[in-house]
Amino acid sequence: ATVCAILALRAGADAQWPRQPQLLQNLRFPAGIPSADELQRRIADLTAELEDRGTRVVVRPSGTEPLVRVMVEHPQLAEAEAALSRLCAALQAT
Repeated sequence: ATVCAILALRAGADAQWPRQPQLLQNLRFPAGIPSADELQRRIADLTAELEDRGTRVVVRPSGTEPLVRVMVEHPQLAEAEAALSRLCAALQAT
């Protein structure tokens, strides 16, 4: 069953994860990446709001560079673009 599920995902046949616009932005922090707690504090309310609207959000620090990677997915490209812009602004706020 596991092999079938993997093949279905590769073929894009999994109805649970339909294809939708996915945007990725790398935010550079030359002085060092803020702590995970600080990053979470900056975007907690916004993330909850976006997820309630059907936007998938992944924010993670790079393991090799002073970057934070921000990914959003939403069925509508304009919504994904707006969410990405808002998240990046909130993360860069000091």
